[in-house]
Amino acid sequence: MDKQTAMRLLELEGRESPKEIKSQFRKMLHRYHPDATGMDATFAGEMVRNLIEAYEVLSKPSKTDGSRIRKEWNAPVNVMAAEERSIYASFEMLDGEAFDLEITKGRYIWNPAEEDFEHFTKSIVEVAETILNHHGKPGTDPAMVRLFPLLMDEYIYPFYAAEKLAEKIEEKEEGYLYSFTGYIKEYGKEKAFMEGNRAKVRIRETAIYLQFDHIPQYCKLTFDRNCLYPVVLSVLRSGKVAAMCEVIAVPDSKKGRRMSDSIKVAFTIMMREKIVDQPRSNKEKMDRLFRERDL
Repeated sequence: MDKQTAMRLLELEGRESPKEIKSQFRKMLHRYHPDATGMDATFAGEMVRNLIEAYEVLSKPSKTDGSRIRKEWNAPVNVMAAEERSIYASFEMLDGEAFDLEITKGRYIWNPAEEDFEHFTKSIVEVAETILNHHGKPGTDPAMVRLFPLLMDEYIYPFYAAEKLAEKIEEKEEGYLYSFTGYIKEYGKEKAFMEGNRAKVRIRETAIYLQFDHIPQYCKLTFDRNCLYPVVLSVLRSGKVAAMCEVIAVPDSKKGRRMSDSIKVAFTIMMREKIVDQPRSNKEKMDRLFRERDL
């Protein structure tokens, strides 16, 4: 986009100061925001993308993920998902002020390479609030606790996400190996672990546990990236993979209690062939949830 086109889009005369350009940019964003105008979300989203590019051309902001904004959204669509959800991108002004913009809307699956996990969960909360309001319940209703993971399950294709989040993917004779780094927090019991200790992987409700032969209790697995937990948990629940875990680093028990001082494990998922996720709907489970809540 050239400067002349950018000025036309922002309705500028060319004599405006950086402060005036910023003010006009905000004014135009408000004009085309679907929540403020009620206009078609697709058209409004395209206009917002053009306005952001125009502002970039005229003011060259230091930080923006406008490169993601200007292209078509790159993610699968689950046509069976409950509602359309918003896709957000962060935008930063010259003065450092940052804000989120809705750049499109749809039943898009979460693409870890394109969408921040925080933006993803924000959109899921909004969908949950919409559904709760439809049932005459506020967003603070206790049903939110059970509704949220049901919705997450509709917008996360676990094998698709795991392939993008894995630290390493190897193709071997026995199949594909996806590797992740995990941690177990057993403060004060570090001496019970040694590098090379292996564990069986167990699932209990919404948590992943490790079972070592030499330790009677289960150890809860954690990751340093919050986005990994729902993905790995869904992959394990599919029953289509094998999981292995091995201790790779044991910290000095005298050190402080930080993530870096937890017991580090290599967590590996193996599948004989790459699995393609299928569209899914949790509508029946959601309906059942609200029937129980209404009793």
